[in-house]
Amino acid sequence: MTRHLLHPGPAAPSVRTSPAAPPSRSAPPARAALARPVVRPAAFVLTGALAAVTTAACLPTFFVDGVLLGPAVMRGSARGTALVLLVLGVPALVGLMTAVRRAGPVWARRAFLAWVGTAAYVVYNGVMLVLGTPFNALFLLYEAMLALGIGALVALLAGLDPTTLAPPRDRAPYRAVGAWVGFVATANTLVWLRMVVPALGDPADAAFLRGTGLTTFPTHVQDLAFWLPLALVVAVWLWQRRAWGYVLGSALVVYYLAEAVGVGVDQWMGSRADPASDVATMAGAYLFAVMAVVGVVPVVALLRHPDGAAV
Repeated sequence: MTRHLLHPGPAAPSVRTSPAAPPSRSAPPARAALARPVVRPAAFVLTGALAAVTTAACLPTFFVDGVLLGPAVMRGSARGTALVLLVLGVPALVGLMTAVRRAGPVWARRAFLAWVGTAAYVVYNGVMLVLGTPFNALFLLYEAMLALGIGALVALLAGLDPTTLAPPRDRAPYRAVGAWVGFVATANTLVWLRMVVPALGDPADAAFLRGTGLTTFPTHVQDLAFWLPLALVVAVWLWQRRAWGYVLGSALVVYYLAEAVGVGVDQWMGSRADPASDVATMAGAYLFAVMAVVGVVPVVALLRHPDGAAV
């Protein structure tokens, strides 16, 4: 009864095995699903209010005679600014914040970056309307427009993690756009200093103020104090391929594009209001029209790859 333990039966036939298959290459890891940018509710509320107040300020600025004061060329330029805010700035604000809520993740990311740039454009021109037009009945609306624009920018950027929006360093033209931003900021700074420095010897006869009715030039004030230093910092961050460089650089080139359109229109309308003035000229309108066309290139270059891949 214990035989099978002492004398096992015949061995089972051997099974012939094939040579081990070479290890297969592991599949590339799946890309994490993109998510929409996380935006604070305050940004939507402030931007909605900004769009409403900008409309309330710019409709009478453009359409109501007698609201604007000062020389004809400056009134024409201010009306041009109001027109572009109405037909470009306000629709862009509303459309972009709607896209952030409803569009697919890639387009929502693009919309968020353009939203920041458009809010910056409105802030810039809020300063121009407050300081570049003589005090008038719309002053408090201009002030509200400026305050809401600043608030919207703070709500959009405060606490933002830029690494959630920036593509990999090798998937977007960080350095090319950084060089462009640095060139524009440097050239703009030199042009303004070329106007300002010679006038310091005789401030009462500053050439750039003649015919404007202004005592100082708000473009110089805000550009030299804030926008141009910011652009130079952003250019360096883009060159270093930093995430904040991508986020702020994308917003900045959108702002540049909108501002080129705005200046082109206000030059055209200022020149039509007073063809004899050299404060606003048709040549300036043509120059900024060209700059607007050129400005499309860096916008497309940065916003083309919000997820690091061609779409």
